[in-house]
Amino acid sequence: MLLSKRVQGVLAKQDFLLKYMLLANSDLYDEKENPKGYINLGTAISNLSCDILIEKLNDEGIWKFDSSLQHYFECYGIPRLRSAMANFMNNSLC
Repeated sequence: MLLSKRVQGVLAKQDFLLKYMLLANSDLYDEKENPKGYINLGTAISNLSCDILIEKLNDEGIWKFDSSLQHYFECYGIPRLRSAMANFMNNSLC
């Protein structure tokens, strides 16, 4: 079967999520044993926090849409999300 150059290029690249999941899982964070390790934030197990998610997603004003959200961003998230996650982790883990 002949494939276009575009499809061949796509197939030649390693899947983004798989690549970084494997990287994170190869060097997991541990407070004492591996404090410079990774915390995998790319793989969700939503059923562990379903009650919290439902409550938060139903909060009034949680979906504050503005035109800046209509554009493509880097695969590691929009600046507002990255800042919120950094603040959350600093407050929760430090």
